[in-house]
Amino acid sequence: EKWIYYLLNEGKEDPVMKILIKDDQDIAKAHEVYNHFTRDDKMRDAYEARQKWLKDYNSAIAEAEEKGIEKGMEKGIGIGVEKGMGQGVEKVALTMRKLGVSIEEISRFTGLSVDEINRLNQD
Repeated sequence: EKWIYYLLNEGKEDPVMKILIKDDQDIAKAHEVYNHFTRDDKMRDAYEARQKWLKDYNSAIAEAEEKGIEKGMEKGIGIGVEKGMGQGVEKVALTMRKLGVSIEEISRFTGLSVDEINRLNQD
């Protein structure tokens, strides 16, 4: 519990922290290292540069993920539309056939081959 309290409150002005540091040698040593680290400009600059790099990296990953999802959705929609249109063309071809339109005429109108239209009639 002491360590959790220390980790959550280090660097803050807190009277309990003063008591913790005074009463526990290990926490006092950690506090000393923390103070040394925060007073060292090079160490602090390195830490801040690392934090900035991590934020930039995570932001780039999130942006790439978002673009990937968008691209996937666009592709999926395109496939769905294409598939739906194909099914629609097939239904039109079947309806035309039921109405007595010749297979050659249906082929010219729908762009389906004669074999495809025959297959539809069999299915």
